[in-house]
Amino acid sequence: MGEEFQKVEVFSDRGTVKGGVKTFFYLLFVLAIFYISTYLFSNRFDILMPSNLLAPIDLVNYPLVMVSYFLFIVGVIIYGTFFIHKNFLSSLVALAPFFVISLISFNLGVTREEFGYIIFAVPYFFVFMAFVSLACFLMRFYYKVNSSRSRVIILSAPFAIFVIFLLISSINMATLSVSDCDSTSESKEKCYSALAVKENDASVCENLGSYGYGCYSEVAYSSGDLSVCDEILLNKEVVGQFSHFNSSPLTDFDIISTCYRGVAVSKKDVSICDKIPSDIMAGFKVRGQPLSERDWCYDLVNDEVDY
Repeated sequence: MGEEFQKVEVFSDRGTVKGGVKTFFYLLFVLAIFYISTYLFSNRFDILMPSNLLAPIDLVNYPLVMVSYFLFIVGVIIYGTFFIHKNFLSSLVALAPFFVISLISFNLGVTREEFGYIIFAVPYFFVFMAFVSLACFLMRFYYKVNSSRSRVIILSAPFAIFVIFLLISSINMATLSVSDCDSTSESKEKCYSALAVKENDASVCENLGSYGYGCYSEVAYSSGDLSVCDEILLNKEVVGQFSHFNSSPLTDFDIISTCYRGVAVSKKDVSICDKIPSDIMAGFKVRGQPLSERDWCYDLVNDEVDY
């Protein structure tokens, strides 16, 4: 019995505090890779992401939702650590309080309607847990092998997955074409905008018809070319689609000033603000005084916005 225990200690720290700490940080790293990889993959293939699922919820104004996310992530990592170093039952017991408190916190932090969005996260949740389970099985296998080379290969598996996702994303982005955007079932605006920015060609935005404003803007912000802002006015469909927050129609000057302001902020070039007519108002007051679009542009470029 003593010899068997000594053999386990030589080749494995499974079940020890050191092993648990190592596993905890390994799983934390694996989850970081998972989020980055799925983000890269979703940019091309429209996979549901938490940011998309909870788009109507402004997380900055929902601290309980942020607490909920934090508790759930920590709970999943602890679940994996117990699963590897103890057993499946103890891992569920460890996860349960984190999961329950996380769910309660989320429910208290949002409205009933917003809470309904969590239903759409179910498929993503299963993919997420499958990835975590894969990492857990890799770690269990890690503790059963004695070869240093085999252990390095096992621990490197998440890196390999990340590299594969990165290559797929890069290759597909490099070969992105109009036909790809035509055939996609979702996020045509995102696809055409990415293509227009990649090609630095605002004419691609014409494929979006009246919904091309964001596309034109992204090309202008990326290239710093103010002539792209002028092109927006040539597309009457786009002009007709947009209106102020007070539902009054946008004027040509409104559209131009908004686009110029965005380019100025993107390029940190205050001289672009000078091209905005000084008599165009921003539509709100600062300390009781009306603010012009030009002055607003100055403040944004100089990071002096405290209102």
